[in-house]
Amino acid sequence: MKNKGFTLIELLSVIIIISVTSLIIFPNIAKVINDSKEKLYIAQILDIEKASEKWATDNLDKLDNNHVNDIYISLESLRYSGYLEPNQIKSPKDRSVMDGCIQIRYNVDNKKYNYVYQEKTCDRYAQDTNGDGDFGYIIYSYDRSSKLFVKDTASNEVLSTGVAIYEKEKSNLKVVGQTDSGLYDLGDEYVFRGTDVNNYVTLTGFDDEGNSRNSSWRILSIDKKSNVVRLISTTQIATNAWDSYNKLSFRESSLNNLLLSKIDESSVAFNSKKIINYDYKIGKVESNEISVDALKSLLSSTSEVDNTSSQKVGTISVFDYVNASASDCDSNFLSDICATNNYLKDMFTSNGTTWTINTSSDQVWSINDTGLLSLTAPSNNKKIYAVVALDSNSYISNIDTATGTSANPYIIK
Repeated sequence: MKNKGFTLIELLSVIIIISVTSLIIFPNIAKVINDSKEKLYIAQILDIEKASEKWATDNLDKLDNNHVNDIYISLESLRYSGYLEPNQIKSPKDRSVMDGCIQIRYNVDNKKYNYVYQEKTCDRYAQDTNGDGDFGYIIYSYDRSSKLFVKDTASNEVLSTGVAIYEKEKSNLKVVGQTDSGLYDLGDEYVFRGTDVNNYVTLTGFDDEGNSRNSSWRILSIDKKSNVVRLISTTQIATNAWDSYNKLSFRESSLNNLLLSKIDESSVAFNSKKIINYDYKIGKVESNEISVDALKSLLSSTSEVDNTSSQKVGTISVFDYVNASASDCDSNFLSDICATNNYLKDMFTSNGTTWTINTSSDQVWSINDTGLLSLTAPSNNKKIYAVVALDSNSYISNIDTATGTSANPYIIK
């Protein structure tokens, strides 16, 4: 029996079928392979980021407690220090050597660290992600000879606002009892005292359209433990009654309602993300001749239910005012000398009288037009200066060049 071969048409038909099948199958196979490689790559990245999280947990002293600096650590450092296998790590996608950098950034809103890997050197990654000046950065490298993590010279570390000002003013720091202008150490906080103090700052906020707006402030105090900085606006926000119905409760007063209504107003930068809730001390202060320490203790007491109000904006207390004087009024906060050598007096008395946040049993404390503390009826109209507190995750962008004067203020971001 004679075998019959394939005809040309049959061969062409088979070739066409195979070609069509290949066009359908091969791309799908390639897609499956690429998808598989991508999944392996993502898994690889997750392992790297978990290793960096383990490193951060073991090296808390290397992180920035004030959260003004991002931390960068290279994949190489994690390999050499034992947080990853020492061998080179290759990308499942193209078998290229992976040797990038992990960014460790604190998320203030979520109150946790985020870990992100990029195929860039740490110095390049840090510069790219911090080009807007929102953060400083610290790059750590692993020294195999000493087996220690050290700060790389490419780091651009910044200090929290409170720390930065203290460090800059440290050589001229005053103590209680001196009478010249400067930054004074009061034990639990630093305050500026005197008439010629370099405590001007510029604070940036944003309007509803996202445009930046700057406003001028002065530093009232720096908490030594938390690094929280308190500022007072150099411009009055209004002239108003404490309360037109003679109410003495600060929380219910028209003055407080006015303050709270200004929070989102770009002209005073209350909407800066750096401003935090603060416990404004509103306890009652009677017109007794007591020491400044006794006044502080009275305002810090928790015996009164209505002693503090936690909110994002307030105004000064009588304690803030007497603390701004470099003259020795420690034995009597009502002494006339408290108004001398006092930068707040000079700021307030140029155009009228000013409310404080404190009341007595039936009146409210204010600073009169001669700079003295006095009690007056809540229905009187007086100037209102805003006071805010900044979280420790603020920093001064021009600390090396600023002098803290009105012409060259510290710029806080």
